[in-house]
Amino acid sequence: MRLPIYYTSLPQEQNVCQPLTTHNNTLQTSINGGQPINLETITSIRSSAPLYDFFSVIEENCSVNRQRLDKTIPAFLVDSNNNFIQSNYNYLLIPEKTLVHVFKMNEQYQIEYIGLEQKEKYRPYSFEELYGENCQYTKDCYWINTLGFLELKNFVAQFYKIVNFKYVSEQEQERERDPKKQKEQEQELKIYKRFISDFLPQQQSPDGQMLTRITERDNIIKNITFMNMMEEFIALINLNYECNFTNKFVSFFNTNNTNQTSTNDLFNGFIIIMVRIINDRTTSRYVIPEITDTDKYNKFIEDKLKKKEHFTFFKLSLLELSSQGTLFITNLNFITFLYKKLQQYKETNDHINFLATIILLNKSNFFDGNNITKIKDAYGFINLANSLYRFSELEQLRRNFNKEINKNENAQFIDFLNQIHKFINDLNDVRKEFCDNGIGYCNEIVN
Repeated sequence: MRLPIYYTSLPQEQNVCQPLTTHNNTLQTSINGGQPINLETITSIRSSAPLYDFFSVIEENCSVNRQRLDKTIPAFLVDSNNNFIQSNYNYLLIPEKTLVHVFKMNEQYQIEYIGLEQKEKYRPYSFEELYGENCQYTKDCYWINTLGFLELKNFVAQFYKIVNFKYVSEQEQERERDPKKQKEQEQELKIYKRFISDFLPQQQSPDGQMLTRITERDNIIKNITFMNMMEEFIALINLNYECNFTNKFVSFFNTNNTNQTSTNDLFNGFIIIMVRIINDRTTSRYVIPEITDTDKYNKFIEDKLKKKEHFTFFKLSLLELSSQGTLFITNLNFITFLYKKLQQYKETNDHINFLATIILLNKSNFFDGNNITKIKDAYGFINLANSLYRFSELEQLRRNFNKEINKNENAQFIDFLNQIHKFINDLNDVRKEFCDNGIGYCNEIVN
């Protein structure tokens, strides 16, 4: 766990948020001592953790010359790339030369106090500037690939503001030729409405623009933004879009020239690891049959895979090292092999669907370089911070917080994969709803 939540390298006399430093020192001491953290410390941390309620925490805990940082002394939150996080609308329109107190989400996922800087040094998010060509590519398939103007069913409005739409049916157009006399019907996009509520809540900025905001609840888009991996996220959405409407996904298997013997060996090693994890974490004591007894071996694998309570163990096994010295989950050749291999077993649709998401994540460069370590570090912080807000009942809060402190980082990484997987599946449901209703770019492509 990367702690403290708040950090500054400035001398004590320049640290404008001394109460945050005090709270975090208390937390660090408790963790280093290996003792459960008491409720008084947890409630203090909750009241002073700036991840979700940045401005109220800063105003309450930070001051200059005994004057709190309020609207008279602006405070800015920027990401690790020094881009102003636009969700903090409070000071979006103040003059560029204004001196502001800058807080930064640093590489260790801590809120770091930087000091006084001019506002003009920090710019709002602009995907055109940040991601250049990749953003240009996404113009007509951005987010769920139907942004823009809807021209079907006599309806014109910006896509992301729609939850209900009115249209004139073909029967009504035939019955009444005068457009002014035609009766409109109204329909609600229920799946899309739920999707927007879960992933893309909107808030109006001071200049009237509708902007996606960071919510207090756990949200994969918030977390991706938090990790500065939005470019990979856009690539994931684009790739998923292509795979929905073309044979792009099939091509991943056609280019796979992996040696069959090698991948079979990896698969057998994967099964050994999965059974070991099951035996370690349950009261079961399974013994794997001899590989040479093909029928009994395959039946054993099928029985273990189809048990719903073993699905989490299957996911955890993907995060283990293979005999080739790489994680199973980052070995695209093995993952595509596993995807095809599991199709021979019954009741493994959940496994296959999950592996499809893993293939897309690999192809979208989510797992390039040090990204897995980065995601694990981030989700350690995210899960800990979430636990501060998950329960109002204090004893539940204490138990849950101490549980999160000791949570295995692989289990936290599975949380990330599950959220991405849910987003992709919900996204596909939204696309289907748009196609079923004959609106948006998805429908045009299908046609």
